[in-house]
Amino acid sequence: MVDPERFHISVHGQTSCSECHGDIADGNPHPDPGDVNRPLSDFFNPETCADCHDSIEDMVNEGSHGGEEINKAEDIENCLKCHDPHYDPARTTLGTDFNKDIPIDQQCHVCHDKKENLPDPSEDDKPCLACHALVKSGDPSEKEKTARFCFHCHGRPREVSAIPWMPFLDEKGYAATPHSGLSCLACHAGSVKFGHSGNPTVACRNCHSAHDESTAHEAHVNVSCETCHLGAGVPVRDPETQTLVMEVSIAPLLSGNVHQMRIDDKVSCTRCHYKGNEFGASAMVLPAKSVICMPCHTAVFTINDPVTLISLSLFILGMFSFGFVVLSGSIGKEGFTSRWMKLKTTVRAVISVVFSAKIVLILKSLVIDSLLQRRLFTQSRSRWAIHGLIFYPFVLRFLYGLIALFLSLWMPDSTLTRVMLDKNHPVSALWFDLTGMMVLTGVVLIIIARKQRPTAGFADMPGSDAMGSLLLAGIVVIGFILEGVRIAMTGIPSGSCYAVLGYAVSRLFDGMSGLSDIHGYLWYGHAVLTGMFLAYLPFSRMLHMIVAPIVLAAGSLDNERKH
Repeated sequence: MVDPERFHISVHGQTSCSECHGDIADGNPHPDPGDVNRPLSDFFNPETCADCHDSIEDMVNEGSHGGEEINKAEDIENCLKCHDPHYDPARTTLGTDFNKDIPIDQQCHVCHDKKENLPDPSEDDKPCLACHALVKSGDPSEKEKTARFCFHCHGRPREVSAIPWMPFLDEKGYAATPHSGLSCLACHAGSVKFGHSGNPTVACRNCHSAHDESTAHEAHVNVSCETCHLGAGVPVRDPETQTLVMEVSIAPLLSGNVHQMRIDDKVSCTRCHYKGNEFGASAMVLPAKSVICMPCHTAVFTINDPVTLISLSLFILGMFSFGFVVLSGSIGKEGFTSRWMKLKTTVRAVISVVFSAKIVLILKSLVIDSLLQRRLFTQSRSRWAIHGLIFYPFVLRFLYGLIALFLSLWMPDSTLTRVMLDKNHPVSALWFDLTGMMVLTGVVLIIIARKQRPTAGFADMPGSDAMGSLLLAGIVVIGFILEGVRIAMTGIPSGSCYAVLGYAVSRLFDGMSGLSDIHGYLWYGHAVLTGMFLAYLPFSRMLHMIVAPIVLAAGSLDNERKH
């Protein structure tokens, strides 16, 4: 590409294109597709320069050039190494050289009042500049000009193409693709240069942000955009980065389908998610982690899978029944209307407290009594420690997941987001494994303590719940098995060793076939146990996890009134 304005004020600015490129007219077609991958030096002929610069050739033969001594003429036989024939500066009437860093309209005023008054190209040069004139960014005709340039070769019918394997584009079919409104250079910025096929395409992230957690959950952190969205090709794993990328074979290039993009197409998922796949992908297309997964994982506020819908409905029904009994004060002695009035009175009281100075007392109670577990600590430090092994990991994992979720929405391309979502990153791998082991240790200690002191208890403290403890233990155990299968299934990725227990479990499955098939069943097993625990919670002794903070906050207000 040639900038006509810079060329006009260069040393060759008044020279016709055909004077140096006289052989172009003989080419059929021009450009020859076979030439586009050759280096520019292949096209240089010293005789082209010598036709006009014969005195320079004489000086070179005498051993000097540009006022400097030269030992071998061969060292400078390629003029293009030092000179740009299109832009080499010419002396202006002001005695200054052209400076490309100064706006051209400030340098052309010597001969022209306005930049627009530059002379038009000659009739001989117009056909050349129709394709070779540099298209400036923001030019409204940029798309059309670059399309004409690209389709000159890539739009040729297969039977008349000079190179049988050259990618073919059906111009009408391309017009229906998502990126047809863009200039070809938006994605293929280097395509106007020689070494044509070696110029990489622009990364999708230059224009598009990464998907948030609800669309492409953390399992897809190392999956390229093209793997899901490019219409043609097969997914392969990059041996260096371990990223899943799309490899485009020759067939779609010849068919013209390479630019077809898939958007929200479930068929794209089956490229990797099928039985016996080699990509470490579950054979099942699993849903995004829903709201019931939030206490432990980075999840989203969705209820679009059956497990979440059923368990959450049972939980809400159980909590409603519990609240209905609590607000009545007894069962069967008051009608629905009376209980409804109590509910409205309670809601009004809560709102009035929230928007008053009393909220400070409630927040203080939530921190000291609920978060720090002061009451339990004063009665039994050993029980406080066991309880803390379960309670605090859930709190910390919930906060971690919530931060990662919001980062995926606000800063999807940031390094911190990728670290927090990547299960194989040493930080996240160690974090989730360590907190998981803490929960498992706490549950085991509760079960042991129950067997050793089945009747032990403390005043006003809820006893242990065997069913709840077993469900919780099952969730954690299957979670570690699931993590081990995932690590083994994905080929023991770098960084996974920091998930100490999960990595140890993965060694049991290393080399086992069919892991991608059983992974989905384990995932749903883990989800079903979580749903069962949630549905059971309103009817269990573990309900104190929800009720205790409310009771303690109300108690702090009563104590304030007494004082």
